[in-house]
Amino acid sequence: VLTDRAIPAAEDGLLSAQRKILWTMEDYLKMDSKSKTKKCNALVGSTLATSYFHGDSSCYGALCKMSQDYLMRYPLIIGQGSLGTQENNDMKASSRYTEAKPSIYTDLMMQDFKKNVVPLKETYNGEFMEPIMLPSLFPNAICNGKQGIGVSMAHNSAPHNLTEVCNAAIALIEKGELTIDEVLSYIPGPDFPLGGTVLNIKDVRAAFASGKSNISLKIQGDYEIDGQDIIFTSIPYRTYRNKIKEQIEKNIDVLSELIDDFDDESNIGQNKLVFHVKDGVSVSKALNKLFLLTDLQSTLSYNMNYIVNGTPKLCSMVDLLHAYVNHQEDVLVNATTFDKEKAEAR
Repeated sequence: VLTDRAIPAAEDGLLSAQRKILWTMEDYLKMDSKSKTKKCNALVGSTLATSYFHGDSSCYGALCKMSQDYLMRYPLIIGQGSLGTQENNDMKASSRYTEAKPSIYTDLMMQDFKKNVVPLKETYNGEFMEPIMLPSLFPNAICNGKQGIGVSMAHNSAPHNLTEVCNAAIALIEKGELTIDEVLSYIPGPDFPLGGTVLNIKDVRAAFASGKSNISLKIQGDYEIDGQDIIFTSIPYRTYRNKIKEQIEKNIDVLSELIDDFDDESNIGQNKLVFHVKDGVSVSKALNKLFLLTDLQSTLSYNMNYIVNGTPKLCSMVDLLHAYVNHQEDVLVNATTFDKEKAEAR
């Protein structure tokens, strides 16, 4: 369960199901970011036919998650149709109504795949050879956050900025080793897809050093104050508007003493929650109460368990950067060997 389903690999940051979907799209169906979108029904069917041995609904769920730009800092799939919204985690259309194709980041993850750069294994039906990991030039393990629950072990990581991660990887290659303070100078903290502010950013240091948060990060949605109005333009990472509305209803007795009215003016891809504070009531008092009673302030922990060389391991940020760089060196050597042998044969 741990190595095959619940914990992502340190080299490509993918769970087994995600890897099967991306490999099927790029290698079996010959799709890339420049292709036309295909029906998700067909993509799920092809993945089940090649390598995925669970149900079609769980396969489609994994595909949807990789396309959600509020969950993935760098989506690996470009979706067309309703593949999920921040209104409600379950609001997605049936797979026969939606379409998808790989994103440019997936193209980078499959670069040089044909040059035998990664180890392969037989698929469950023995018909195909699927990759144990992808070449993954794009550092997906660090750039896209993930949640996974296995047996006796869980995974929780946050998304980070691609430019910052690349600068840290370059520094590691040049220096051979980085201290945790040097890593923090390149990657100061998480970078959420739709904004949000980390209050206790100093606690990121401990999480980066050990791979596990001693203190959960407190994240607040971004907001503006206009007179007696509080306007939230984003909600914290991995939170949903329907849950926030439920929490407002549940605590209506307390909140009605401070707030006159509440409007949800959000649309697809944009959050906008407007609270009208009562005249004579302090806006900061109303704001603190909202943070206390709803997911407009939430927490996120680091628990960076990854599969490293086939074994689950708690990784610090330095370990993850080493795993990425070592993997890229292997890919480069294997690709060059392939080119050399091809040239010699010619």
